[in-house]
Amino acid sequence: TLFRSITYGLALSCISESLKSYHKGIASLTAASTPLNPLMFQCEFVKLRIDTLQAFSQLICTCNSLKTSPPPAIATTIAMASGSELQKCGRISNQMQLCMDEFRNLAARYGDLYQSSFDADSATLRNVQLQQQSCLLISHAIEALILDPDSASFQEYSLSRPSQAESEYEQRMMSVFSHVREDRKS
Repeated sequence: TLFRSITYGLALSCISESLKSYHKGIASLTAASTPLNPLMFQCEFVKLRIDTLQAFSQLICTCNSLKTSPPPAIATTIAMASGSELQKCGRISNQMQLCMDEFRNLAARYGDLYQSSFDADSATLRNVQLQQQSCLLISHAIEALILDPDSASFQEYSLSRPSQAESEYEQRMMSVFSHVREDRKS
């Protein structure tokens, strides 16, 4: 448990440092923006990265809260009365639902950015697409592993087309996505 505490703390510290850098970046981009060169794509992408990091921070805190604040003893009674096994987890189930919804919202926003970026180069578009798929993967993992293992909706958001991974990051991401889908099916 000491290792996990250090890992949680280190992850949150890294996210915090990254957020500082992204906030400096968005301030610089906003200052450099002009009516003739509005830098809308760049600003929106950085805002999305900030929101994504904040969502990961919230997810880490939510996961950590289960061990620091276990469900109340009455949670089992509430679960039986409501017919929802998930209520045994106490308030963490609501927090996880919020995390899942936030990652789905981020995925939709990345999708909107992708659609509005028709003139971007292919590497940039691929990066936006990977960010969208990362958010979907996290939301589905929360759903499949924690919230509703019996009716998780992986099939809704499977990769739109089979493609070859173009980078090591893509290969790892597609491997994790496939692994979670296979675990879900079995």
